[in-house]
Order: sequence, then structure tokens, then C-alpha cells
Amino acid sequence: MPTCSRCARTSLTRKAKRPECLCQNCRLEFADHADVEIPVTRCTAHFGGTSRRLDRPIGVVDLRTAQTDDSRQQSITPLHRANVVRLLPVAVAPPRRQAYAGLSASPAGSTAGLVATRVGGPRFRAALLRRHGAVCAAAGECPAEVLKPAHLGAPTAHGAPDLDEGLLLCADIHVLFDRCLMTVRPSELTLRLAPRLRFHHRYRALQGRAIQVRAPVCPAAVPAHYRAAVGIWGTL
Repeated sequence: MPTCSRCARTSLTRKAKRPECLCQNCRLEFADHADVEIPVTRCTAHFGGTSRRLDRPIGVVDLRTAQTDDSRQQSITPLHRANVVRLLPVAVAPPRRQAYAGLSASPAGSTAGLVATRVGGPRFRAALLRRHGAVCAAAGECPAEVLKPAHLGAPTAHGAPDLDEGLLLCADIHVLFDRCLMTVRPSELTLRLAPRLRFHHRYRALQGRAIQVRAPVCPAAVPAHYRAAVGIWGTL
């Protein structure tokens, strides 16, 4: 990339007259420019099911107020995060969760989520602890206090949880499962992460790991959650 021999900036203009180069930063005129190689970082974003459209676009003029520099080049420009947040529309409805087929509130009561979290769940959790021990199906043995019950299938007609469709998961992994950022592949009963989590230092080791259970789970309960998650990701 050509740069100014005085200030090393890249904002050069070629002129018809001599000398042929004019630095837009220091206004130095010169004939021969220096070529330097500038390392760049390639970033790939995976938004999965967590992104949403803004109610209105943010204009270029507004975005320039959030820049960390005064560059006017048509390129990737660093922005101040706090300033960008202030540019976001104020009246934005919270994102809606996407439920998979068959999920509905049971007579026993449930809170909103991709996988129903039933009111009265402590008895179900205690039964799963007796069945599987203090073992997270994703991370392995851990303190019982951090384990939460996860339901592979939709609620039954009478609202009673089915132990064959239950897993114990650590609290943070349970959130990933509930939001379809992690699922179980039916054919192998192995874990699959959303694309944007597969390189996360904390969770990448879970990708492809077999679930850890001490009693079999119902295979018929697995596909619904898997299809919902893959449908949100748009890719395997």
C-alpha cells in the first residue's frame, strides 16, 4: 500500500501535474511514494438466531459520530461501542423466542422458553439426580447445586415430565440449550453448537461430544429440538 514518506499515512491523491503525489494529511507533495505491507485481520461473524433487524437503518452521517477516528474511507472503520448503542432505536420490542413444533404451556404451568421450564420442577430435578447422579450431560461430573433439568421433548398432555426425556445441564449450558444455541444430534446423541460458539474458548470442546447419561434417554424426543436449532442456525 502506498504511503506518505513524511507521515506514513495512506491518504494520498494522485495529481495530473508534477509531483504526482499529494498527502491529504500533511499536504506534502512528492514524486515517489513508499510501499508498505499492512497486516489485516479477517473476521467472520455468525449471528445465528440472536440477530434481528433494526426498526430503521442507521445512516452514514450518524455512524461517523461513533467512529474512533476521522477517516472518511469506504472501509471497515472502528466504532465506539457506547456511541453505537446510543444510535440504536429506542422503541425496539424485545426479540421473540422461536418455539419448536409441539411446545405449548402445560396445565402444570411453564415459563416462556424454547424448552418448557415447568413450575414444580424441583421434583423432576431430584428424580433426574437419582437417575443420572450429579452429572452434567455436556460437561460431566459437577456439583449438584449448579445442575438444572432440561426437557428434550414438548410437555405431555397432563403436564407431567417424562424422565426418559430429561437431562441435567450446568446452568450456563442449560441457557444455551434453552435458546437453541446447543442441541443434541439424534443419530449419534452428540452435542452440536451454534456456529458462532464453535470457536468460543469456553464451549468449543463440547462440539461433537457424546452426552453423558447413566440411563438411556428417549430417542424420539431428540429430533424436535435438533430441527429447531438447525433451522435457526441455517447450517450444520
